[in-house]
Amino acid sequence: ATAQLYQTECTGCMVLQPGSRYQPENSKVSSIYDSCDRLSHIIINHLNKIGLPTSKGDGLYRREYSPNGGTSSTKYYPNGEIMDYYGIIRIGVEFGIPAIIIEHAFLNNENDYRNFLSDEEKLHKLAIADANAIAEYFSLTLKSNT
Repeated sequence: ATAQLYQTECTGCMVLQPGSRYQPENSKVSSIYDSCDRLSHIIINHLNKIGLPTSKGDGLYRREYSPNGGTSSTKYYPNGEIMDYYGIIRIGVEFGIPAIIIEHAFLNNENDYRNFLSDEEKLHKLAIADANAIAEYFSLTLKSNT
C-alpha cells in the first residue's frame, strides 16, 4: 500500500535560528545571535543560487518558548530573555555554541519533493550548497594539491 501524504502549499527553504540575544559567559563566539544570523543568511543565499526559493519571507525563522511560540508556558534564559523553542538551538545557546536548523524543502510539497529531494543527485546539490555556505562563513578556500 502506498502512504497518502498530506500535501502542503508551503514551499522552499528556511533556517531556524536563535531569537534571543542571551550570551552565556562560556560562549565560544562573541555573539551567538549574530553568528547564527550571518551563517543563516549565507546558507539561504547558497540555497537560492541552486533554485530553492525561501519560505515565509526571507526564510529566517525564530520561535520562542512561550504561548506566542505555541507552548502552554514560557521559559526564560538566566538573563530573563525568553528561551528558544527548538532544543538544538536552545541547548546550543546554553552551551555558548551557535546552532541553527536548516530546512531544505518540504517533503510533503510535490514540487519541492520532485525538484529538490527525489534523488541522490538533487540531495547532493543541497549538501554542496550547505558545504559552500559553511566554507564561505569561515572564509575557507580549497587548497590546491600541486
